[in-house]
Amino acid sequence: LARLQQVTNETVAALDAYAARPAALAIEKFVDDLSTWYIRRSRARFWGSEMTPDKDAAYKTLYHVLGTLCKLIAPITPFVAEAMWQNLSGSSEFRVPSSESNSARDSGLGTSTSSVHHQTYPTPRALTADELALMRNTEIARRVVNLGHSVRSQNKLKVRQPLASALIVADAAARKVILAQRDIICDELNIKTIHFAAREEELVSYKVLPDLKKLGKKLGQDLPKVRAGLAALDPLAVATAARAGERLLVEGVSLAPDEVIVQSLPKPGLVVAGDAGIVVALDTQLTDALVNEGLAREVVRRINDARKLANFNVSDRIDTAYEAGPKLAAAIEAFAEYIKSETLSVTLNRGTLSDAHISTDEFDGEKLTIALIRKS
Repeated sequence: LARLQQVTNETVAALDAYAARPAALAIEKFVDDLSTWYIRRSRARFWGSEMTPDKDAAYKTLYHVLGTLCKLIAPITPFVAEAMWQNLSGSSEFRVPSSESNSARDSGLGTSTSSVHHQTYPTPRALTADELALMRNTEIARRVVNLGHSVRSQNKLKVRQPLASALIVADAAARKVILAQRDIICDELNIKTIHFAAREEELVSYKVLPDLKKLGKKLGQDLPKVRAGLAALDPLAVATAARAGERLLVEGVSLAPDEVIVQSLPKPGLVVAGDAGIVVALDTQLTDALVNEGLAREVVRRINDARKLANFNVSDRIDTAYEAGPKLAAAIEAFAEYIKSETLSVTLNRGTLSDAHISTDEFDGEKLTIALIRKS
């Protein structure tokens, strides 16, 4: 909701200046945040079997945001906005009550649903200190998550494979935020715990080289001597000086910071990425328990894919049976409750089911056959 108010402010300011492109870009970024963070993070809330206060809040918030989004995009994409509006206004179950404040009504579908173009445009207002702090804190958590996902992708580590821990370098303020959102970060990165390191050099070693493209003509025959002299220096000291913008004196030659290439080499068992003052290292060493949990997560994906192929509704409960080799079967048995909760399986048994939807897949050297029946 804080981000919604922020994008409202940005959109109104842009359109007041007759600048549609900045408004559209602000809305596009907000839609990405809504989809890839809020909705994805709230899936378990939406999937609850009963209308708990938490599920009710998740639906009302999403409905409120989508209604406001329709109004924001209406001057830019009028037909898309109208189509969304008519879809949303078909049900009044989560509509903002007319007894709410004017600002609340202006941000929801309001009381008149005939057309989005008949609605009052969302009103800008200054963000509160709490809202600004919340967005800053969420941005730090998401930066850690993005770095973790980036390093997984670069090193071909599947997100579904749990890892033992992440080692993070951050300043005191960022550490406080990371600790407060530890559970979310661990869940997003699929790690068990978070530890902090005081300095990046605890996670990496450095290799420094002369930039041959810049120094070849400048040094000529002196290049081998400078290269050897640079290699003899403490790599950490050279890296620190170069990153601080200091010139380096090597064999009587003054080198500018951009004439030295600093390579960060992760220490054994770690993969590392950094950005904007935060460095994240993932521990890649796998135990048998972590491997089994990774296999269980792969099974969850296959069952949910099979649900889609069978045209089951996302809320349908199912009975699930499977056939698998000894290693995969052991992993399924060890994480049976997790698999059942993530796939809405009432039962999960080894064997077959009659009149079931059946699918077969192979992954990580294992073969899996799944049989699904929708519960009546």
